[in-house]
Amino acid sequence: IRLERLVLAEADRHPAFARTLADAIEAGEAKLTGYLNACIEAGRLKPHDPAVAARLLSNAIGQATSLRSLIAADTNQDERDKAKAAIDSAVSLYLAAYGGALGV
Repeated sequence: IRLERLVLAEADRHPAFARTLADAIEAGEAKLTGYLNACIEAGRLKPHDPAVAARLLSNAIGQATSLRSLIAADTNQDERDKAKAAIDSAVSLYLAAYGGALGV
């Protein structure tokens, strides 16, 4: 959390650094997009836009843990458990919508 706070504070002063981090996030989403697309092509997921899904899942996972932790003085186990439950729910919702005939 301290690192995230530092990164956010320095992003305005160091735009190249911020761009590098943004590129890393985009690369992660691109990798997830490729994986989801492969699952669609293999028939393990129903057809949908894997780039949108990758962005949605990435945002859900990142926001479940980051925002509350950034504004809180500290995070306790209860908050971490709630974040994990939110992430699990986001993935379950995604799979319910696109899990295909196999129920993946």
